[in-house]
Amino acid sequence: MTRPVRTSAALLALIAAGVVPAVAADWLSCGGDPLGSGWQRHGKALTVANVKDLKLLWKRQLDNRSGDSLLSAPVIAGPTITHRGVRELVFIADPHDNLYAVDADLGTLFWKRHFDVSPMPDQKSKSPCGLGVTFAPAAPVIEPDPDEEDDDNDDEAGPMRPLYAVASDGRLHTIRVSDGADTHSPVNFLPPNAHYSSLNFWSGNVYAATCNGAPNGLWSIDVKRPGAKPGFYSAKAGHQIAISPAGTVYGAILDGIVALQPGSLRMKQFSKTPAIAVTAVKYQGRELIAAETQDGRLLLLDGRDLSVVAEYQTPFTRFNGLASWQDSRGVRWIYAAGEQNLRAFRLAGPSSGPKLELAWTYESMGRSGPPAVTNGVLFLLTGAGEAGPGYSTLIALDAATGKELYTSGTTIRLSYVPYLAVANGHVCFGNANNTLYCFGLPMER
Repeated sequence: MTRPVRTSAALLALIAAGVVPAVAADWLSCGGDPLGSGWQRHGKALTVANVKDLKLLWKRQLDNRSGDSLLSAPVIAGPTITHRGVRELVFIADPHDNLYAVDADLGTLFWKRHFDVSPMPDQKSKSPCGLGVTFAPAAPVIEPDPDEEDDDNDDEAGPMRPLYAVASDGRLHTIRVSDGADTHSPVNFLPPNAHYSSLNFWSGNVYAATCNGAPNGLWSIDVKRPGAKPGFYSAKAGHQIAISPAGTVYGAILDGIVALQPGSLRMKQFSKTPAIAVTAVKYQGRELIAAETQDGRLLLLDGRDLSVVAEYQTPFTRFNGLASWQDSRGVRWIYAAGEQNLRAFRLAGPSSGPKLELAWTYESMGRSGPPAVTNGVLFLLTGAGEAGPGYSTLIALDAATGKELYTSGTTIRLSYVPYLAVANGHVCFGNANNTLYCFGLPMER
């Protein structure tokens, strides 16, 4: 996960909620989907054969502010029908209550929305956020279509879908994607000035994790029911939320992993294993949770009782993010990014006793951010590039073998390792100087 960075307390989060059948490939959240898998299931444009031709298509400075403040992870809405024609839009937020929509093909600003909030005192919390939490605005989220797994109509454009945005005063806004205007009155959701992350969306509910605020924990709100009050699970610090296909809410918190009922966030199960990242995984019909721990372990837990069913230990290793996907042969893969390398694991054995088999290791140049995978290609952004400190490198690997397929060289100057968003031939990420990058194949422009 990305390095904690001090910013102003004014943090912005946003969520795009889809209300139409599957439309091309979307990137739903900072983890790609409600499961937090980092897997673009509908990607077709980028392949193991052509990713060597990847180029920087454009970079766009969204604001001329300086300083060490972070943009949110971007999300990508596939071709969408707007009043200005069909557009593929990238949504991203900054820590100053600004929300941006950028044309993914051209890199032009589609619209900018600033949220006017009343000045509030900066809140400080004595409870730390721990490892793996970024003080950037939380990433947007696109509501998944429940039928998308069976829908092959990935090239059709869909109508406009609403955005949900949380301003620094903690209020949740419903936003029209075509111009950034409110469509409903905002509602109270999160504590003002709280550092929040892991915005997620499932079955009409918005979820978030908070730390360095008061109170800290995991939150939910029913956006389809007027007047709904937020659900809350109290914790010393909330790190991440992942939601299983069955709707169970799994939270990585400072002192453990918790399984919660959807919406109400009533506790179902609790594990005392402190985790910094979790993702829901289905293996041979069994629901599992993959988790990176603060003491350098990769765990598989049973989704029902959170008991540990498999473990891989790497002493003195700090993990930075997870990704998981299932290849065309039905093999389930899990990738764990660390300070100096990325490890790829295959799940093997029966569902009653799954094993983590180390398949390959990629020795990266410095700290790596959370990986993303699509169509057999795994993307990794490292914190130190070929030109030395202050530079980063975007790397593409064969997801099955670890073979290096592409590196960006000295194209990128970053001060931290952000999250990636991958959709429709675009690989996007933000930088601390308010710049949004987009890589892709030149022919896709």
